[in-house]
Amino acid sequence: MNRLALALLTATVCAATAGVALADDALRPDGTLKYRFYTDWELLYLERDGPPDTDVGFFDPTAPPAGGADIVEVLSTDDAIEDGYEFGGRAVLGYRLDPESALELVFIGLEDDGGASESDPGANLQALIGGGAGSIAQANNASFENATRFTLDYDSDFYSGELNYRHDMEVPGADYRFSLLAGLRGVRFTEDLRFTSVSPGSGVGTHDVASRNTLFGAQIGFDTFIPLYEDRIEFDLAGVAGGYANQSSTTADFNNQAPAFRYRESRTEWGPAAVLEASGFLKFRIYRGVRLSAGYRAIYLVNVATASDQFPESASNSDFFGNRFDNDGRTLYHGPSLKVSVDF
Repeated sequence: MNRLALALLTATVCAATAGVALADDALRPDGTLKYRFYTDWELLYLERDGPPDTDVGFFDPTAPPAGGADIVEVLSTDDAIEDGYEFGGRAVLGYRLDPESALELVFIGLEDDGGASESDPGANLQALIGGGAGSIAQANNASFENATRFTLDYDSDFYSGELNYRHDMEVPGADYRFSLLAGLRGVRFTEDLRFTSVSPGSGVGTHDVASRNTLFGAQIGFDTFIPLYEDRIEFDLAGVAGGYANQSSTTADFNNQAPAFRYRESRTEWGPAAVLEASGFLKFRIYRGVRLSAGYRAIYLVNVATASDQFPESASNSDFFGNRFDNDGRTLYHGPSLKVSVDF
């Protein structure tokens, strides 16, 4: 219930792209506007598909090292990240300039968290996969080596704000109608991944990787509205694509309690990125100026820094990132949603 309450609260102040073309409800018989404003309130239930899985395991000194057979997987980043669907919120506020055009403010808010744990009292834990002789992880990881319990914790936030101009179009002789969209968009996408190891003799060791992405750019899009039953049921198919400048940064923090050792490094880079969005809805007119919709929405981020992409790099290099910094990750949010649209 707490998650549902948070989602409903988020939906009040957050949102994503929406397609609200001019409906007959908004026009008087003489073609003038009856309603100037319209709004969408949408409850999202999305799953996140991210970068390739990264193994976290323990080191077995009795196994032959050839082919990496000395590493036994006990957890993976997917154990913490791929934990099912999460609620989110979206909303749109539009103002019609005339019967064919409108300005829209669009916002979205998604929060995702997860975790996994494993206990193995007999394991000689290699906390960070790939740590070789002479590396920071190998030389200062007593809290990890003697651990009897370890966990992975994950947290991610996605927020987006848009200002769009929308123009409605009609095809002579066709039943369907569509609208075109162009606008500006800003996106904030963050991830935090923490690996914690607990050792009875050497205390607690942590390895944190935090990635931050701030995107600014422009987008174009469309909505197509196909009537299915008189003016009461229609199908809405929408798509948006945008190009962005992305300031991506990653911070890695390795902390060993005994012996006391901490190493921290951050990197920041600029690069191109993209956000693609698509949705399909069945819309039901339940009252004059009020529509209820059920459908599916997907949001795809391209060329962003993700925490799990950086995790093996910061673990296996004495200079945490070595000569490599990943800001070309991919993240997909997708799932069902419910929406209420109101003209006023």
